[in-house]
Amino acid sequence: PERDLHLRLQTALDNEVSHLSGGLTFLSTTTTISPFLGLMGTVWGVMYTFLSIGQTGSAELVVVAPGIAEALITTIAGLLVAIPALMCNNHLATRLAKIEDHLSRLQTELDIYFMHNWYREKAKIESRLGYQRDAAR
Repeated sequence: PERDLHLRLQTALDNEVSHLSGGLTFLSTTTTISPFLGLMGTVWGVMYTFLSIGQTGSAELVVVAPGIAEALITTIAGLLVAIPALMCNNHLATRLAKIEDHLSRLQTELDIYFMHNWYREKAKIESRLGYQRDAAR
């Protein structure tokens, strides 16, 4: 019974933590990918600007500046997504760790409580059986 109770409590704890951490994977992936997507857009935009320079034959600021500015917009967008996502991810991961710690402590307390009651009830039953055996003699 001791092992069975412990395993059931551990399974419940694991299920709850798994459920609570479900969205963190998406948030973590978003945090990681966003800057790369921004960088890819920037490289693409710079490449397009160089192609424009090649087509016009001019490297004047009037030709180059709009393309570079447009290219940097994707970097800004990537960072605007990644920075808040990282902050949220860290905050939620910290909260999840605290919840997991509290649940682990609760599991230990429940283990102690139920095992104490189980041993107490077992002792009562054994005591009653002992009286019944004595009375039957």
